Amino acid sequence: MAGELHFNMGNIESSHQQNKDTPNLSQGIEKHVSYSCFYWASHLENLEYEEPTREAVSSFLDSQLLWWLEVLSIHNVWERTSLSLASLVTWASVHDVIKMMAQDCLSFIRAFGVPMSQATPHIYLSGLAFAPRESWIHKHYFNQFPRLLKLKNTLEVNWHYLQGIIHGHESSVNSVGFSETQQPIGEPLRGHESLVYSTGFSADGRHIVSGSFDRTICLWDAGTQQSNGTKNLIIILLFKLLTIFLFQLIKQMEFIITVMSSPYMVVNYSHPILPSKMMDGS
Repeated sequence: MAGELHFNMGNIESSHQQNKDTPNLSQGIEKHVSYSCFYWASHLENLEYEEPTREAVSSFLDSQLLWWLEVLSIHNVWERTSLSLASLVTWASVHDVIKMMAQDCLSFIRAFGVPMSQATPHIYLSGLAFAPRESWIHKHYFNQFPRLLKLKNTLEVNWHYLQGIIHGHESSVNSVGFSETQQPIGEPLRGHESLVYSTGFSADGRHIVSGSFDRTICLWDAGTQQSNGTKNLIIILLFKLLTIFLFQLIKQMEFIITVMSSPYMVVNYSHPILPSKMMDGS
């Protein structure tokens, strides 16, 4: 990956088209390059935090970050940007500048993910051009592209706390779980018999869990949107009256549910297999 990433990975001739309008856009990218772009962070998680590895990661962020984003945009796997950078944030040392760089890039992706995922040139035209002037990504990369639009008085100074507005609901929203492109994932999921008050993604992004006023928990496959009985999950829940708040869903060796049905009582459940629809036990 280090030796083969470059500007305009898809040989795109016009910035006026979306990726979907260009047939076979990804064919010019070698398969081993695509694989590296998809999974480098997964391999990094298994490495110790040592100086040679740290230097390689720092060099990648310093010089090839935007070209890596190009590959993921071209392949229409934009969700891997946030998954990879989140893994990098976890891997990096607390005081390492790499953590700051990765966190800044996560803000960049959240703010401009929609245009950048739909049209690769907008990594530069919409993302880099409008990134806050005090952000690391703007200060580090902007001057490398002298033909970009320059905003002197209207450019944000730092990342705004509001990084996107999502439209589409026709009634009140009680719980959210974010896709990094800010686009809906599949069709609406139907299965509860009352209001849904809690939702969440598994750490690997493959499953969605929801809790409802009907006193049930449902698990869904994020890819197929089907109700899914799933092994090797841990769920930590807090029950207060009938409202269910989901705090964490992570992969583990066995399935455990911890609930608090009142300020004074905690109940634990353990079972190796989690059914697709489970009563809360109260």
